[in-house]
Amino acid sequence: MPGRVMVMLALCGGLCGGWCPPARGQTPIRLSETFLDGQQFRVQSRMRGQSKLLLKLKDRKEDETLTKTDESALDYVERILERDADGLPVRVLRWYDRVDFRRTVGPEVMESTIRDSVRRLVVVRNGHLKAPFSPDGPMLLSEIELVRVDLFTPLLRGLLPTAAVQPGDSWDADGPSLRELTDLEKPEGSLRCRFLEVRPEGGRRMAVVTFQGTIRGIGEDGPTRHELDGRFFFDLDASCLSLLSLRGKQILLDEAGREAGVGEGTLTLAREPLSRHPKLSDESIRGISLREDADNTLLLFEDDDLGVRFLYPRRWRVHAKQGRQVMIDADNGNGILLTALASHDTPTATQLAKESSEFLKGQEARLLGATAPRRLQSNPEVEMFTFEVEMQKQRLILDYFIVRHNKAGATLAARIVPQDARELRPEVERIARSVVVTK
Repeated sequence: MPGRVMVMLALCGGLCGGWCPPARGQTPIRLSETFLDGQQFRVQSRMRGQSKLLLKLKDRKEDETLTKTDESALDYVERILERDADGLPVRVLRWYDRVDFRRTVGPEVMESTIRDSVRRLVVVRNGHLKAPFSPDGPMLLSEIELVRVDLFTPLLRGLLPTAAVQPGDSWDADGPSLRELTDLEKPEGSLRCRFLEVRPEGGRRMAVVTFQGTIRGIGEDGPTRHELDGRFFFDLDASCLSLLSLRGKQILLDEAGREAGVGEGTLTLAREPLSRHPKLSDESIRGISLREDADNTLLLFEDDDLGVRFLYPRRWRVHAKQGRQVMIDADNGNGILLTALASHDTPTATQLAKESSEFLKGQEARLLGATAPRRLQSNPEVEMFTFEVEMQKQRLILDYFIVRHNKAGATLAARIVPQDARELRPEVERIARSVVVTK
């Protein structure tokens, strides 16, 4: 619904100022939200924040301050697919009409979005964790992070009271809603909510509630304290939390508990029920998988400067990129080193096997077994061979792959510990088969 956020800003802009408590004695009412499978919503959110981080530099007498500004705009529709025992959604289908994120650090500006090809997402919630995937194709890690930090609006139900209330009543928000608003591990503190009044807005009856409090915990930047001040409107006719406005201050703390940085920002959110949206209809999702599996949860790595693209399962992490090499890690010391090469520098499997054997001898590795080079596929051409060795009193499986395109190629050297080999070796082979080198 275009313009809904601007309407919300006008309604919520005053936050807590200027309110006089109404007379008591009105009939208590329920501010309660119940979710149903198939229920649909439109959500729009706008965020802007600026933070200053104190940098202590060893080679300079004076500390420096780093200023960072973040802005985001998200518009999407979503459909509830599945709920947990408490009736809260754990799986929703979303279609994003807009995803814009902009970060400014000094003179540098970084902008992020979600590609048009994966704007239909399934978001799966497990407790406080959220994991999106697209049934239409693999996602970039940066796209997943954009969705991960977005509010999962059903959890805001924790801002509502558990019993009937009347104007003047107050209560504390629950833990899951605190975590969703702050993204802190094990948040401590309280967020006090107060029911102000019922007022008509746009032909609907809105219950107006303010909230305020201080929350402490561990965030992605370390020990953090949040000071929150906001209000929300609960639509009594639709029985849903409809509008929310929040002003927050984030204080980063050092090891001694002293202030190491501070950030301030605003969040505005508008939400309304939908009867039916064509992007979420039964017809639009017929024949697609809305359950995560080994195929639709693959991640995409794509680097235009390096000219390399490949798919990888989520247990693997692209650890680093250096020169023409990409390092991909998993737990327990498992890893892959991918090296992009020009066509004339790409070795044959026989050449790479000889070079690798000589290198291992130089490392005083004891050869326990080996497989001869063999071709896995022809287009693009992929070959592989294996050495099983003992190095530094550790037994390892070393799988080597050679990928060859018309103008370029790549080698992959995978280090696998034997206890993980059954699960990881097929995944390594799948990564190798997916590699595309364009430079």
